[in-house]
Amino acid sequence: MLIAIRFYAKKGLNNLWNALEKDIWNFYSQRITPLYVVQEAGKEYLAIVFDIKDLNEFENFLMSNPTIRQATRSTRSIPLHQPFYFDLPKGHPEGLQRYNVFLRISPDQYRNVNEKIPTLKFPKGVHLTYSSFSFGDDDIILSFLAEGLGKLRKFITRTIESMKGVRSVSVSRVVRSRLLTSRRNWNKHRKLLLYPVGGKVEGARKKFERERLTMTVIMRMHAHGELSKLWKSMSENIAKFESEDFIPLYASQQNVNDYITMVAEIRNFETINDLFSSGMPDVIQAEKWRTYPLLKPMYFLVPKDAPEKLERYLISIRVEPAFYQDVYKTLVTLDYPENVFLSYISYSLGSDDILLSLLTRSKDDVELFAEQCIDTVQGITSYNISSQLRTVRLTSKKVWLSHRNKHLSSYHVAHSNELNRKYDWTEWENYLAEQGGPFLRDLYQED
Repeated sequence: MLIAIRFYAKKGLNNLWNALEKDIWNFYSQRITPLYVVQEAGKEYLAIVFDIKDLNEFENFLMSNPTIRQATRSTRSIPLHQPFYFDLPKGHPEGLQRYNVFLRISPDQYRNVNEKIPTLKFPKGVHLTYSSFSFGDDDIILSFLAEGLGKLRKFITRTIESMKGVRSVSVSRVVRSRLLTSRRNWNKHRKLLLYPVGGKVEGARKKFERERLTMTVIMRMHAHGELSKLWKSMSENIAKFESEDFIPLYASQQNVNDYITMVAEIRNFETINDLFSSGMPDVIQAEKWRTYPLLKPMYFLVPKDAPEKLERYLISIRVEPAFYQDVYKTLVTLDYPENVFLSYISYSLGSDDILLSLLTRSKDDVELFAEQCIDTVQGITSYNISSQLRTVRLTSKKVWLSHRNKHLSSYHVAHSNELNRKYDWTEWENYLAEQGGPFLRDLYQED
């Protein structure tokens, strides 16, 4: 599977390029292959595209390149779904300029727009070379070779912007790029993901799409209007899409956000395309969808003598790349204050770097904890506290516990006799199930 990492420069892009040159030989492993790096005009980042066979190894990559980490202010990860490369026509002119084009699409038109673009009639001097879903900052990413920006913009305005479902388009000129793998490996990779004549995918490409690289992801559903309507459509319909390749675990709504957060376990990024093609946007009518992988998720249990009524809070943290690992370890091993209980932590390859879930008696407790603990941790650049207005489990309790126990803190496994395994914050709103929610099937079953 492919993922693009945007490295935002701390002291200029030239400094970041120099750091990349020094660290480049540390990038390679058996399960991670850097493919290429791109710099776009007017952007403060370098985007590196990786072919990843094991997302868990990505933590080692992020931590084992000290030079580029020191030169990086922040990072942003962009999962790439259904990537395709396109051949240039024979006899095309030399010296064409590369441009990246970013589209935002209405969810009910994701697949239609993506399938229609390769079939468009491109004018002379404008050539599509790459396309993929992203569901990060944008919905679809395209790459073109063109004789000039004017000719490309004219085509975009007349053709792409007029397509049903296209909400916005932005264009960036690629000013510098470099291949990070051997030409032989690149040709092999490109051939694997080459857009098939007639659009029919066969053979090795299908194997790529079916690779089992199980991961936990956040899927954010942004509401058209009232969040309550989106919550209702999600809770009533999500069970229809559960499968071996997609396990919706739980959903939460925070007090300061205009979206619902769903945490799910998926086969790989291509699973998202399967969900959209099977009609998920039609029944769960979100304004937009955003997907972020979670890295090294870890769950914790509360002591048996913890108060019965606890509130859940989420702290979304941004961290300087040089301190990713240190901050994570510090937060895991903190001596948490009385009546503040860690329930979950994970790296987030998205708009935040670390997500920390706490159980406390009140907002005052969590704010005091943040002041006394979070504010003192070196490397944290900013954080946001949000209360969980509601949380609901989306799968059977058996499946949820299987997932949770797989990622349970090793300390909590060793000291399970001191902890409350029955306490589960995903069960706080069983009334949703009584209204026909997704886990009605085990509401009256014993654990």
